[in-house]
Amino acid sequence: MTATLQSRPFRIITQLDISRIPQLQHLDPDFVLSMKAVASVLPFRVNNYVLEELIDWSNIPADPIFQLVFPQPGMLHPQDLASMRALIASGAPRPRILEAAREIQHRMNPHPAGQKQLNVPEMDGEPVAGMQHKYRETVLFFPQAGQTCHAYCTYCFRWAQFVGIEDLKFASGSPQTLVRYVEQHPEVTSVLFTGGDPLVMNSKVLRQYVEPLLGVKHLLSIRIGTKSVAYWPYRFVNDPDSDDLLTLPRVPKAVLARVADTFRLDRLERVESVRDEVDGSVKHLFRSPDGALHEAVWIPLLRPDAATVCLSSQVGCSLDCSFCATGRLGLRRNLHTWEMVDAFLQVRRLSSRRVTGAVFMGQGEPFLNYDQVIAAAEVLRHPCGGGVSGKAITLSTAGIVPAIRRFTAEGHPYRLIVSLTSTVRERRASLMPGASRWSPEELADALRAHARARGERVTVAWVCVAGVNMGEDEALGLRRLLGDVPLRLNLIEVNADPRRPSEAQLQAFVDLLSPLGSPVVRRYSVGREKHSACGMLAATRFSAAVPARDPGGEERAPAEPSASTTFRRFLPSFSVPRPTRSGT
Repeated sequence: MTATLQSRPFRIITQLDISRIPQLQHLDPDFVLSMKAVASVLPFRVNNYVLEELIDWSNIPADPIFQLVFPQPGMLHPQDLASMRALIASGAPRPRILEAAREIQHRMNPHPAGQKQLNVPEMDGEPVAGMQHKYRETVLFFPQAGQTCHAYCTYCFRWAQFVGIEDLKFASGSPQTLVRYVEQHPEVTSVLFTGGDPLVMNSKVLRQYVEPLLGVKHLLSIRIGTKSVAYWPYRFVNDPDSDDLLTLPRVPKAVLARVADTFRLDRLERVESVRDEVDGSVKHLFRSPDGALHEAVWIPLLRPDAATVCLSSQVGCSLDCSFCATGRLGLRRNLHTWEMVDAFLQVRRLSSRRVTGAVFMGQGEPFLNYDQVIAAAEVLRHPCGGGVSGKAITLSTAGIVPAIRRFTAEGHPYRLIVSLTSTVRERRASLMPGASRWSPEELADALRAHARARGERVTVAWVCVAGVNMGEDEALGLRRLLGDVPLRLNLIEVNADPRRPSEAQLQAFVDLLSPLGSPVVRRYSVGREKHSACGMLAATRFSAAVPARDPGGEERAPAEPSASTTFRRFLPSFSVPRPTRSGT
C-alpha cells in the first residue's frame, strides 16, 4: 500500500475507542468482543496514520499490520479471555473490569528472568531508577517522558510499561544520573534510549537527555530505539519540531574533532542568500565540500501560505544553449543525490511558508544526471524525506530523448516539462546545440508516447527569442509535429538577452498559436533582479550577506514583500486564447 504524504494531526485511538472505529464495524461482533477483552488487560494504542494508511482493511484479520497492532484473542490464556469477555458482555462497571485485569497482569510475569532486580545497576549503594545494564558495554535508559509509543505492538514484552502500574515501570527523569553512571563505568561505550519510544518526546526534552552524554569521552554511540519511522513518519517531516529533531544533537566542536577520523558527514555550505525585491524570491548560493558552487531558488506561490524550491541538478551544464548563462559555464560535474536533497532541506528550513513542491530547473540538465535526480526526487516525496507529493515535483529537460522514453517507461509520478523552443531542426541546433542530437520529430514521438502513457497533457516549454523563433513557421511547425498531442505550452521570455520580446511580439505569437487549440501560458520567471530567473543561474555572487540569526540562534528567512509587490509582474498583459480541444 502507498501512504499519502499529506500532513495530518496526530490522533490516538485506545481501547475506549474500539467500538467507534469505523473500519471495525463490519467485523464479527464476537471477534470485536475478544479484542475488547484483550485490550482491557494488555495495552492497546494506535494512531490515525496506522489506521488509515498501513492496514489493508479488505484483508482482516489476516493483514499483518492489523495483527501487529490490534489485540488478538491468542494473547490471553483461554480462561482469562473468557472471564474478561463475560465481564465486558455483562456491562460490568469499569472498576470491576480493571480489578480483574490487574489480577491477570500480575500472573503474567511482567518482568521475567528477574530483570527488575538482576539488571538494575547501583550507584552509591542505591539502585539506579530507569536503567538496565544487561551487557558490559551497553546501558539501556528509559526516559520518563518516553514511556509510551505512537502505536503499541502486540508482541511487546514491555507491556508492563504501559498499563499504569507504577511499580512495574522502568523510568527516570534524571539525565544527570545517567551521565554520572556512564562516566563511572569506562567499559560502557554505548547508551540505548528505549522504552516505550523516546521519539514521542519533543525535541527539546530529548535534547536534554542526549546532549549531556556528548562530553563522555569513552562513549562511542548513542542509539534511540524507535518505531516512529513506520508508525508516525510525520515525526520527521511535518511535526512542529521535526526540523529541530533532524539537527539533534548540537554536537560540540571537541566531539566533532574526536569523530572526524571515524566518519564524514558532508553538508552544503550556504554562501549567501539574496532576495529579489520585486517578486520576493530568494536565491541561495551553496558550496559543496569540493568547492563547487550551485544554486537553489525559493519561489513564493500565488497561495499566500505556499512556496516551491527550484533545484540544480549539475554544476554548470554541457548543453550550451545560446540563451542560458549556465551553459556558458560548461559542465563541471553532476550533483549527488545528497546535495540536491540537502539544498532542498536547507531552503525549506529557512522558508516562512510551507514548501509544497520542488522543480529541477536550476543549473544543469536533469536527464543527463538521471539516476541521481530520480533518487533525489524519491527522497523528496517520501514521508520521511521531503514529504512532497510526487505530482508537485517537476523535472525539466531540454529534450534528451532516450531519458524521456526511460522516464515514461518507468512510470514515475513526477511532472515533466520539455523545452522544445523551435520546430526547425537547424534553428533548434543553433539555439540549443547540446540537445540537437535528436531531431524535433524524434522528440515529438517521445512526447506523443509520454502523453499516451500518462493520459494527460504534455507541458512544452518555449523560450521566446524575438526575431528568431516567434514566427508563423514555428506555429505551423507545432501543429505539424504535435497537433495530435494534448499540450500545454509555456512561453518563457528570454532573460538577460537583448533579444527579449516585447509585449506586442508576445501577443502576436500567441495569436499565431491559437489554431493549435492548446492552452498557452506565459510562465513568469522569478528573480530577474538577482540573476535567479530561467537561464540566468551562473553561481553569481552578490554582496548581500547570509540572513542574520535571531538572538535565540534560529536563522531568519528574508522578510517577504507584500502580495502586491510579489506578483505585480506576474500577470500577463496579453490575452490567452481559450482552448478548443477537450482534455486535461
